Amino acid sequence: MSRWQNICLHGTNNIKKIHGIMRERTRGKSVAMTKLAVILSVLTLGIALFFVCIYGILPAIISNVGDKLDIDLAATLYQRTITQEPMPQANAAEVFEQPDGDETAQFPRDCFTTVLQDNPDVVGRVTIEGLDIAYLVTQTIDNDYYLRHGYDCQDSKSGTIFLDYRCDIGQEPLKGHYILYGHNMKNGTMFHNLKNYAEEESFKNNRKIRFDTLYMDHKWEVFSAYVTSTDFYYIETSFENDEKWLEFLAELQNKSLYPTDVTLNENDVVLTLSTCSYEFNGARFVVHARLIK
Repeated sequence: MSRWQNICLHGTNNIKKIHGIMRERTRGKSVAMTKLAVILSVLTLGIALFFVCIYGILPAIISNVGDKLDIDLAATLYQRTITQEPMPQANAAEVFEQPDGDETAQFPRDCFTTVLQDNPDVVGRVTIEGLDIAYLVTQTIDNDYYLRHGYDCQDSKSGTIFLDYRCDIGQEPLKGHYILYGHNMKNGTMFHNLKNYAEEESFKNNRKIRFDTLYMDHKWEVFSAYVTSTDFYYIETSFENDEKWLEFLAELQNKSLYPTDVTLNENDVVLTLSTCSYEFNGARFVVHARLIK
């Protein structure tokens, strides 16, 4: 082999070695880059999960805990207004019975004393036993505050069950139109179960309800339930005369999903329970009952 051939052969071998070294270095860099990419991906995923927890899951957990605390407080306060231990198989209506003609009764009644110390806006309690509705009723100077505040007057998305600010509750006999509002909570609380009145069997089986005030217990008979828009002003409280009042009552009754044999007159006192519904934008589910004399 000539000297020139040896030089060429050695040159070729050197070039191959250089290429091999470069390939090894490139492969090493690729492996390192791949590892770095994996590490960065894991870190990015971890950070993303962290923020999902902080801004998504954690607020939901906190909200659920807050909801439970609100529900527990509402149930506790309601129970504190029951002055008699229920007898076996006694229902809520029996628990609330007060002696007739009790001249020694306190106003407000003793059963409300402790809850009034916690919240002086309490004006009564509403009970529909078959629908698991049992709450105190509050009232203030507007119809906004208790949409966003609980029974402890702290911020709460559950709010409370509250009486329209235009309605008067006192020692005098009830008169006219009383309206209760409550949220339709997805967890089944507040006035969520009012919508059960949309089912005929539930409507027929839950015709008797209670709305008791600080001064007296009251039984009411449901005569109408329906879905409506806010275009229909079912929360009217002022009427020019008995004729207008009767026209209003007839309209409430005619809107009912199910007819009843209730005959209304100008002396009737009416209770309306209202909550949001979702059949269309601005829908409301409404239940009307008359005071049983």
